[in-house]
Amino acid sequence: MSFEMRAFAERLCRFRSTAGEERVAAEWVETRLAELGFETYAWDADPELLATHPSFPDDPDDIDVTGRRSVAGVLEIGAVDGKGDDPARDDPLTVVLNGHLDVVPAEAASWSSDPFDPVWRSDEGGALDRERGGDDPSGADEDDGETLTARGAADMKSGVAACVGAALDVREAAANGTFDPPEPGLRIVVEAVAGEE
Repeated sequence: MSFEMRAFAERLCRFRSTAGEERVAAEWVETRLAELGFETYAWDADPELLATHPSFPDDPDDIDVTGRRSVAGVLEIGAVDGKGDDPARDDPLTVVLNGHLDVVPAEAASWSSDPFDPVWRSDEGGALDRERGGDDPSGADEDDGETLTARGAADMKSGVAACVGAALDVREAAANGTFDPPEPGLRIVVEAVAGEE
């Protein structure tokens, strides 16, 4: 299955994944990663485990993590079976690319169109202003530009798409011989997590 980074980012921006509402987006990412050849893992935040972390607030009633879904996809490239040429390295080199799925709420009055209906604009300045919550000063709705305008496009759904694309590019480069993975292999983990906002 081919990967189109623009289409992935655009589809991800359509999910209204505000804090606590990431599950559907995470499930879509998990399915898509599996289709692209990743080994996938998904989990819900564990409130009891999080409460043991030293940085967890003293009053946990302020934070509800129940049901917040995260997902990871793993690509193993090269000889990851621990039988590489270097006896000092039994495990593959692991690279983790992490991004979050949750977004801050979007006030419809601050947007010139639905913030969860992505538009590709050529007006970069307007798109950036709009992502920060302001109205798009250009008023343009053309669908042919290079800048994705939607809630979460800059923070950080396009980044999640870029992580997936980067991992796939490394896998392709190894397959076509333009990249030699380190011994005994390379493991790339792409995480799409809940709970940054």
